[in-house]
Amino acid sequence: MPLIGHCHCGRNAFEVDGELPQMLTRCTCSFCSKRGHLYAYYPPDRFKVTEAPSDAVYRWNTKQVANHFCSACGCDLYADSPDFQRDGSWDGKTRRIAVNARPVRRLRSRRLAGDGHRRQAPLVNARAKSRGVSGDCRTGRA
Repeated sequence: MPLIGHCHCGRNAFEVDGELPQMLTRCTCSFCSKRGHLYAYYPPDRFKVTEAPSDAVYRWNTKQVANHFCSACGCDLYADSPDFQRDGSWDGKTRRIAVNARPVRRLRSRRLAGDGHRRQAPLVNARAKSRGVSGDCRTGRA
């Protein structure tokens, strides 16, 4: 069964042939840390955009990473990026899709550790590689 995700307004949608990994990556770059991304990575052949009338792309610095978001509601969906290795190297051609797991239906419907209605996902800090949990922006509580 594919993973299905969409933006808040529903104009943009995608499918992934695969499962959510047990651990998600919290990217700590200047862009992702401001947006609260929780990433699951997939090869491009397992990812398919199913609707994209409001797809917009943001690129910065080297322009190698294409961050896709909805131009209508602003929801971040996925990024198409070089498949960088842990040591920072890249073969110059292999790509990967970093799916923001927050808009994925299965993540939203799965009961995650937390205090009642607040959902928290296990994740890995991309730089420190330490375990942690996401917080709640309305209360500031973890």
